[in-house]
Amino acid sequence: MLKTRKKLEMKKQLFISLLLMFVSAIGFSQTTQRLEAENYSTYNGVSIETNAALSGGKNIGSCKNGYWVKFAAHAFSQYDTRFDIAAASKTQTGSPTVGALAGTVEIRIDAVTGTLIGTANINTTSTANWTTYQTISATIAQTTGTHDLYFVFKPVAGNNYVGNFDYFEKVTNNPNVAIYTLTTNVSPALTGTIIGNLSGTQYTEGTQITVTANPGYGYVFLRWEDANGNLISTNRTLSFAMTAANTTCVAQFVAETFPDVATTQMLPNIPATQYVITEAVYGGSTANLNNATAINAAINAANAAGGGTVVVPAAAAPFLSGPITMKSNVNLQISAGATLQLMPYGNGNGVPAGSYPNSGTVDTYTTFIYGENLTNIAITGGGTIEGDGSAWWTAFDATGIGRPGIIRFKACNKVLVSDITIHNAPNVSLTMGKSGSGRGGNGTIKNVTVMAPETAPNTDALDVWYWDGLDVLNCKFSVGDDDVAIDANSQNIKIKNCAFGEGHGVSIGSYTSNVNNVFVDNCSFNGTSNGFRLKSAIDRGGNETTFYYSNVTMENVSTPFAITSWYPKEPTAAPATLVAGTVTGTTPTWKNITFKNITVNNSTNAGVLFGLPESPITNVVFDNVKINATAKGMVANFVAGLVFQNCSSITIPNGSGNAIISYSAESVSGSNIINGINTTTGAPTTCNLSVGDISFTNKFSFYPNPVKGGNFTISTDSGIEKIVIYNLSGTKIKELNGNDLTQQTIDVEGFSTGCYLVQIMLDNGKINTAKLIKE
Repeated sequence: MLKTRKKLEMKKQLFISLLLMFVSAIGFSQTTQRLEAENYSTYNGVSIETNAALSGGKNIGSCKNGYWVKFAAHAFSQYDTRFDIAAASKTQTGSPTVGALAGTVEIRIDAVTGTLIGTANINTTSTANWTTYQTISATIAQTTGTHDLYFVFKPVAGNNYVGNFDYFEKVTNNPNVAIYTLTTNVSPALTGTIIGNLSGTQYTEGTQITVTANPGYGYVFLRWEDANGNLISTNRTLSFAMTAANTTCVAQFVAETFPDVATTQMLPNIPATQYVITEAVYGGSTANLNNATAINAAINAANAAGGGTVVVPAAAAPFLSGPITMKSNVNLQISAGATLQLMPYGNGNGVPAGSYPNSGTVDTYTTFIYGENLTNIAITGGGTIEGDGSAWWTAFDATGIGRPGIIRFKACNKVLVSDITIHNAPNVSLTMGKSGSGRGGNGTIKNVTVMAPETAPNTDALDVWYWDGLDVLNCKFSVGDDDVAIDANSQNIKIKNCAFGEGHGVSIGSYTSNVNNVFVDNCSFNGTSNGFRLKSAIDRGGNETTFYYSNVTMENVSTPFAITSWYPKEPTAAPATLVAGTVTGTTPTWKNITFKNITVNNSTNAGVLFGLPESPITNVVFDNVKINATAKGMVANFVAGLVFQNCSSITIPNGSGNAIISYSAESVSGSNIINGINTTTGAPTTCNLSVGDISFTNKFSFYPNPVKGGNFTISTDSGIEKIVIYNLSGTKIKELNGNDLTQQTIDVEGFSTGCYLVQIMLDNGKINTAKLIKE
């Protein structure tokens, strides 16, 4: 009896073991490999779009007859059985009803007309949109080895398009291998994304996995961890073979921080005496429909007393207000915990009651906080200005109405805007200066956060016009248009320790006449459409020189470097067919542009440099710049003095064309060669300074120094572009054109006894500064 029972137990255990083996073989034999449609190696005709994409964030569209996408060097095994294709198709002439055949996708290898291994029939999915996706399975013939994989689109007669496509997912059934599910995640949630092998996908044991941590705006990558929080790697890109021990990896991100930096501009000196808007004498209240009278009364009182601080106190509800007029020697303090909010949009006539008033003309509005020809002014405090812009944006999109900006200071001196947050501006958030006015100076914008949705029209964070001397420090901008736009007659602009999110990046232009000496240092860009964008047109420019960009990281920026004299759009004609025009006083003259110590990850293309045949972009240096682009290299047309040095490189996928696509772009005139980089592969050809740089020692001397008489002479070993003399407080005392001479005598008759700083800009883009003593 005991032996019989043991035999039964052994048979039972054997049956369970066999059952488990059978379940393991069935449950762990199928794997999938998803190819995101937009991540093709190369293509013909299709476009990358964002139409309710299921995964990867994008899809492809415009899939006309004979158009195709290619995935290079795709590995097949004998166990590959089918492709599951996510497709969406709207009714068209040839497929007028849902369910009708819209077209086919031919799956071919080795060439567009190569071996056909499968065909997918794509049916119409909606009468109203191209975003109702379905999954179509297409069996493929047994294929082994590595092949270029093509998906070729064939609409039925009467249709323009087959559909939109989100992914092509290969299904593999191999009963002989162990299969594991990859789990990837980010921590904290929503601080970044992961590029590469998809979480939730099953992989066979030994499959090589590559994932890259992609930080979101305001965050930086820290490390990879396993499921138990143990360190895996501190490299952003993680590669490993799939096993049972490493199925989970978590990308850890931390908030991005920058060190505090002091301004180089003269700051306002404003009395600390407070004028609180809620005091009875002013009558401010969160219950008021409009606090403009109260705030303006407090500003007038502070100004009349010789200066003071007008306080918007912390409150649970916002202080609504119409236009506010600043006065000299006043600090408008929006306290931490306070919100100063624009009155809501009305109908263009300042009605109904409680809506933002127009300026006396229908659909025109005064800036919310405005000052003109003032000195010693500030907006500070740690609080928030709420623009309540949504209704304004809707009205603008419908009818093109005018909209108020948040802050504008025209021709003012010693200006500070610090430690405030601006949300949802109807139009531009901050404007320093105004076209055609007197010039402002000694401006500081520090610790300011500006936020607006990416879709909010014309919501620039900061515009600069007619301004000499502005420091933008430790700011965070993420908006619907230019993060920064520096326009005509603006000089000596410094941007440092700033983070830029959505928006069009840091721009020069499009009105660029006399814009020079712009310096951007130690900043980050994440998700901007452009990084550095220098844009002008033949009737908007003249005398643009000396732009220096250094120590920058860019993530997910579509076009990291853009310099154009063809705003708003470059010509589609071949550059060789463009005819040189006549150079005038408004012809853009982009000159002396340096990009140094910059890393670009996951950009769509490497950049666009497009000068004029009659006025090429001149002296552009990429120094230790690493560009990793996903689709296309750099276009460089009509560029003189283009140099890549110090291991600068451009990396693009195989099959995406040359790293640099150029016409009339060269390092040395007449050479037709771009130094320092292989223009086909993008690999650096030297990791040393270029010959041109070595030959410029840029030494200069003053004599006499100290200056006892009325003048002194500057001598250099390169042509002088400009000479600027400042006092030790940073105020410009004198500016002269260098006329590209190597020696200049400067008249300092009338200068007070003391120390001065002399800044010399050379014609090769180098800048030197030295101390001068006047006795």
